[in-house]
Amino acid sequence: MKYLFPFLLLLPLFSCSTRKSEILQSQSEDKELKIQVWGEQAFLFEPWKVFIATDYRLEKDTVSTELHADAVDAGSVQFVWEGNRTCIVNLKHQDGEISQVPIRYRQ
Repeated sequence: MKYLFPFLLLLPLFSCSTRKSEILQSQSEDKELKIQVWGEQAFLFEPWKVFIATDYRLEKDTVSTELHADAVDAGSVQFVWEGNRTCIVNLKHQDGEISQVPIRYRQ
């Protein structure tokens, strides 16, 4: 019985409920290239699995990577556009390091 109480306290930390972030969106100036970023986290202390989806004309693609941050939001995700077909998605980790995901389409 003495081990039941600590177990009940730790149970929410290790539960299997997946957390999902909001969907962040950006698009090129001509509105032909659209980018969506969102994250899922299986356990509280694990990194986020971040999904980056692109939609350009009839081409759709999704890639994923990991992000060590408290949340996937405007504070940890930045879109840097370099024209209508190129965008760098910056992912800011909790230690300050930035991962860059380049997105480029040919016209």
